[in-house]
Amino acid sequence: MHVQTTKDAGHEMTNGSEERNGQGQAPQDAQQPQQHAADASQQQYRPQDTAASLPVIGPDDVRASATGKGKKKGKGGSHAGRGAGGQHRRSKSKRPSRVLPVVVLLVLLAIVGALVFTFGGRFFEQPGTVAEGQEVTVEIPEGANAGQIGGILKEQGIIAYAHEFTDRAAELGQGSSLQSGMYRFTGGTEIDEIIDIIANGKTGYVVTIPEGYTLKQISKAVAKQTEISAKEFYKAASTRADDFEKEFPFLEYAPKSGSMEGFLFPDTYRIELNANVDDVIKMMLTQFQVQIGTVDMEYAQRKNLNVFDVCTLASIIEKESRSENDKADIASVFYNRLHEGINLGSDVTTYYAVGKKMTDTLTQDDLNSDNPYNTRNPYNKGMPPGPICSPGLVALNAAANPTESDYLYFFWSEKEGKTMFYKTLEEFNSAYAKYGE
Repeated sequence: MHVQTTKDAGHEMTNGSEERNGQGQAPQDAQQPQQHAADASQQQYRPQDTAASLPVIGPDDVRASATGKGKKKGKGGSHAGRGAGGQHRRSKSKRPSRVLPVVVLLVLLAIVGALVFTFGGRFFEQPGTVAEGQEVTVEIPEGANAGQIGGILKEQGIIAYAHEFTDRAAELGQGSSLQSGMYRFTGGTEIDEIIDIIANGKTGYVVTIPEGYTLKQISKAVAKQTEISAKEFYKAASTRADDFEKEFPFLEYAPKSGSMEGFLFPDTYRIELNANVDDVIKMMLTQFQVQIGTVDMEYAQRKNLNVFDVCTLASIIEKESRSENDKADIASVFYNRLHEGINLGSDVTTYYAVGKKMTDTLTQDDLNSDNPYNTRNPYNKGMPPGPICSPGLVALNAAANPTESDYLYFFWSEKEGKTMFYKTLEEFNSAYAKYGE
């Protein structure tokens, strides 16, 4: 079976306008009654008058001014919109309002107050002197209180001000929950996260192992985040399975080389600063033991597969699949081929066997390699000697509980964006010519 995959070794879219008349003034009515001129002649407008110095007027006067109508009759109706009264109205409309700026200021103050109330000092939180992304080890001594811890964090450059830590710890009710120990902090970490780390005793290094990582990749990941060298870790993890077999019986069937490939479970680990190689390996083997304990092994056992076999099959499925939804279907293909006595025919095992990256091209010599991990070689039937990477829980479940199918072939189609399955080699070759890479 020719399996195509491009999955890498590490794994894995009115402006409206209002028309105004002039400068926002009311339209001038040339037909207004003549008494306006008479009214206007009796009231002289003085520009220096202000709201404070103008005479108090009654409701009737306000109504007469607003409507432009009075009780006296006279001539000069054509001057109703241009006389002293008209000028007086225009001047008042242009006077800037003193109320609006005050309202805006009050609103802004209210917003700032709400933000401070909601976020407290965090809204104005200042970063420490440690550069963002830089890691620093900090020791919190036994019996240290919140104030002392805040001072230590400030001295180490993790935070800018000690009171930011103590105040926030008190707000969160964590002031008395802070624990001693050796902690690893990264520059730019927010106060709340720092408090969470110390309150919950999350000491040590943080190491993340993605699904599908090989021992070599895991060794580099551990070395990057701890003081353990990649060489030291890889040597132990690839040769000393016998040393851990008593505590972890699933290693009984490990290759003669002593490799623990596939059994260092992919997860995020918090590793103590003084931890050694064995401590880290045990931590990862323990997590595998916990996770495999949640997998229903009944079907696999009926097919004469043990935990080691399931992990080996799961590691191939992990590398072959692009989607978690495909994993159980891919598992069915391998179960069917094992049942038919056909080699697994998986390209990912050949990549592992010849030591090439998944982005490299396999040559005919690679495909013909007699390395027992090369399942493209038709003479290498059955399971390879062991896992080729560390599978995740979904792949382990798929390997133990495949779907029921008659499929013997599959490949990933970039054109179709999905994994395509086939029952016969003829169907596979025809489809691959049309949809393959």
